[in-house]
Amino acid sequence: MLLLCTSKVRGHMPAKWIKWLLWLIILIRFVIFAPTIYYNIHATNHSNVINNHAQLYNGTYGTAIVTGQRFTERWGAAVFYYSLASWFPSFVFMPPLHLPFTVVDTTLAVFVSMATHYQSAYSPRNNSDCHNPEFPGMQRPPGTNESFFEAAARLNATVSTPTNMCLSFVKEWQYGVTLSFFYALMSLLGIILFFGAIRDAKQQGTSVSVMFRELGNDICWCLLLIPKAFLIFFLILYAIPLISFRCLPLSVKAPIRCARRYMIKSRLGTEQNTKIALKKSKSMSNKSKKSPGRYQGGEGSHTELAQFLGVYDILILIAKDLHYIDVMNLALVSKSVRKSVLPSYDLARRLPIYKLYTCNADDKRSCWDVPNPLVLDLDFGFVPTLKRVEGSARVICIKHGNPNVKLLQLVNRLFEYRVV
Repeated sequence: MLLLCTSKVRGHMPAKWIKWLLWLIILIRFVIFAPTIYYNIHATNHSNVINNHAQLYNGTYGTAIVTGQRFTERWGAAVFYYSLASWFPSFVFMPPLHLPFTVVDTTLAVFVSMATHYQSAYSPRNNSDCHNPEFPGMQRPPGTNESFFEAAARLNATVSTPTNMCLSFVKEWQYGVTLSFFYALMSLLGIILFFGAIRDAKQQGTSVSVMFRELGNDICWCLLLIPKAFLIFFLILYAIPLISFRCLPLSVKAPIRCARRYMIKSRLGTEQNTKIALKKSKSMSNKSKKSPGRYQGGEGSHTELAQFLGVYDILILIAKDLHYIDVMNLALVSKSVRKSVLPSYDLARRLPIYKLYTCNADDKRSCWDVPNPLVLDLDFGFVPTLKRVEGSARVICIKHGNPNVKLLQLVNRLFEYRVV
């Protein structure tokens, strides 16, 4: 139908150079459709990243980035929808009736150029700048320890890195330059076509009103083809295959119908199971809302042991006298102790460190040797020794004479910080 409509309208352009320029504009519209999509995607994603994090739009990194990205997002969407909607009508509205499209092309060329100019103030222009390790430091505002790209990547650490975020802005800027050039070229060609078609029409004695009347007749003629096109599609896609299938022998139709019934029953069974599962989940959620919730206490206060182990250097010194399994058991003492020994933000790094610094599993005796005695020359005399009892480290004070109870508790507490 498109070929029929275009062939019907081609009679309005007697000059060959007008035809070639018009087809060049149509080709450019088709070629820039993909860059338009990518430009709109990048502009939308960058604007969403900025709008979703207050640190990026509260003025820490200036207002140029926020203003430029919102301006780019607005006109990126306008370019996308216009490119999608104007491609087919460009076949119908021939010069000089294509003037509205030329006006829109000129407007888009101006505003996309403005958006690209705004981005030049904060966005790099080459991919090599993003791979330069000194480039992020050059863009850090006063009073901050990271650039805009580093902050945006940190706030979206699961999907991007500072380098990828920078490359994404570079691509958006490059797409903006490309679209600005091609829309300016289409605007220039459209203006040339307009004045050329007006001059050609005067030479042939054709007025603009006659052109509009002929264009209306052509559009009506194309609209009358729509029911015929639907009828042709109905016959080709449904009626002819159905009649042909009914004429086939039963040995061919039976397996096809069996497969069709199997697919229909499988779909019905899947729908029923899905409805039953949704109904159960809805009833369980209603019951959970009515039933009292589980008690959840607060964070509580950090114990002295947790505060003592919170010092990283002390924790490593203690880990050198323990086995790996003892460090894991130490993390199970309480919630505060686990945060000190195995914090969630540093879990992946500390586990290999504990495996490196804890005692060797083949030589366990070296873990329990005390090179520096803690108690020397007591009058009542007792010797603190360490023993391995059923896989756990314990301090056992073997008493000699009549020991002082308070001193015994002090020694046990020191060993508790050192071994437990």
